[in-house]
Amino acid sequence: FFFFFFFFFQAEDGIRDRSPSRGLGDVYKRQVHGQYTRRKLAEDLEIEGFYEIGMQVHAIARISAYTDIYEYSYPSEYYRSSRFEVCKRLIALAGYRLADLLNKYL
Repeated sequence: FFFFFFFFFQAEDGIRDRSPSRGLGDVYKRQVHGQYTRRKLAEDLEIEGFYEIGMQVHAIARISAYTDIYEYSYPSEYYRSSRFEVCKRLIALAGYRLADLLNKYL
């Protein structure tokens, strides 16, 4: 005997809105790009080339991610919140760079 079970899962426990949700990605994108405008990041965006960008991100990580944290310890709330801001800045930089690249070649 073969039994087939079909499970249908619907987001938000079956609650439907008139306008479908665009997802959390859009929410975060608006927050990040609202906080880190192109003008605010203009100096960082002047750096071009994959190697140079990689070195920039490595320097930011070395300075911010690898300080004030110790082996076998749980990161403090201050550490987590401040590093979250660094991540949002880097995500905004990556988004602007990707947009520039797509605009250049498409």
